Amino acid sequence: MKIRHMIAGALCLLVAPVLWAQTPQNDIPITVRVIKTYAADLDGAILLSDSACLHSPESTHHYAWYARAFVYKEKFKRTDSLNIYSPWRETALLSLRRSMELDAKGENANQVPILLEYLSNTYHAQLAECLDFYTPLRETDCGMLWGKFVETQQMLGNEERLAQYRKDYYFTFADRHMVMYEQNPALYGFELEKAFECYSEILKMDPLDYKANYNTAIYYYNQGVTIIGSFNESTTLEELIALQENSIALFKKSLPFMLKAQELRPDRQETLKGLYIIYRALSEDDKSFFYKAELEKLIKSGGANPLKWETNDE
Repeated sequence: MKIRHMIAGALCLLVAPVLWAQTPQNDIPITVRVIKTYAADLDGAILLSDSACLHSPESTHHYAWYARAFVYKEKFKRTDSLNIYSPWRETALLSLRRSMELDAKGENANQVPILLEYLSNTYHAQLAECLDFYTPLRETDCGMLWGKFVETQQMLGNEERLAQYRKDYYFTFADRHMVMYEQNPALYGFELEKAFECYSEILKMDPLDYKANYNTAIYYYNQGVTIIGSFNESTTLEELIALQENSIALFKKSLPFMLKAQELRPDRQETLKGLYIIYRALSEDDKSFFYKAELEKLIKSGGANPLKWETNDE
């Protein structure tokens, strides 16, 4: 799982940032007291910092808000680091954002990213764990953690890095939805739709992603097959015609995604097999037989990849 691999490197950054890398100004006396007391009396320093930022002229100084972010971060780290909804971390993030807004000259530009990166990595670490132990009951938790990670990365200006994280996140989430669906399709039928939504998001970012195209094609095709499977002895002629039309529409929706997948990876067995089956479902026998022959030719040549994914990273 790529998101787990990527977080391994990020965890090494979970080092407490240095709070006081510069001499604080004389115009923030309450914040100076925060600096002097936080190590021995963190709770007292938090109260002082609240006073400085919420009830004094220091509320307009970026360093006062940075100090508040730091002491709230310390409280989170020391007492509440397992709580994904920690109010201490949330206040630290809000305070850091306010500090950045007030620091028009970038006087604290060296320290702010260190603290922000620390907070971002804690969200990412918890997100990886949430996805590892995913159940439908944890979907809201995963979504919140992902949203906070995105927020902090955007504050850091890491859009390029975030683009790859987005893709990995949706792939991982799609896999988790499919695992739940396959465990109990009757109970977790909605998970299939959620997996499809993840692949749709990936295609918005990268229309040429092979796996997203292939799995989207399979989704539409299987939906059509499900409709056909709903036929029974009580189905009226009118209902039968409507169901057949709906299933054909889904097979047609499947086709361009499977064609794109085959174009991207002509060495894959599953795309040729998919095209053979889809065209057969559409009663386009000439094209169906063509792709069946291409599949047999590929297998005989010995150049075909297996029908299943060797790894999740492909």
